[in-house]
Amino acid sequence: MTRKRKRILSVLFIVALIALAWQYFSSNLAALKIKPITPEPPVAVVDSASNLTLLDSLSQLQAQFQSDDGKVRVVAILSPTWLISQRGFNSMLQLRKNLPDPSLQIYILWMPIMPEDNYEKAAVLAANAAEIDNFVQFWDDGQLSGQLWQQTLLLNQTAWDVYLLYGKDRIWDAEPGVPDFWMRQLKGLVEAPLYDAEAFSENVQILLDGGLLN
Repeated sequence: MTRKRKRILSVLFIVALIALAWQYFSSNLAALKIKPITPEPPVAVVDSASNLTLLDSLSQLQAQFQSDDGKVRVVAILSPTWLISQRGFNSMLQLRKNLPDPSLQIYILWMPIMPEDNYEKAAVLAANAAEIDNFVQFWDDGQLSGQLWQQTLLLNQTAWDVYLLYGKDRIWDAEPGVPDFWMRQLKGLVEAPLYDAEAFSENVQILLDGGLLN
């Protein structure tokens, strides 16, 4: 037998083995009881935007402010992607947790300041306060609140990254008026001290106790 013929016979033998193996497994595959894999149910997605209200006009904010008459009110105007504003927001969350007094009301006004700022990014942050009482948040796409407090505080730029404190007896008529106390993180606003969480909290507590600020 020549070497070439041996190779041919070897190849034919291997092919025959493969054919027999395939026939065996295919005939027995139906008999195998394989438990089907059940896909995991989809994870429920929480609507993070559910507690972020669109601010269409300042009358919305005014109505909210007036409805909270008799409470100490804190207003923070922030950018959702500016790191320092994010820290300020976390500070507001901590303030509310440290002072759970029902007569304390906090308003967060998210505004598009940075190019990356948008409603969706603000909503992600806003969701962190979903379970916190007396913590109202708005998306101010037109920077209405920033322009309002620019005029109220006599600033040369749109007000943002500012923290404004109003006492229980304050009323918003034509405008909210100058706050009883305020701080800022934005450079250049020399009219107010740099934001300090401890000092701000102390002033909030004084108003909650019915005291007067210096």
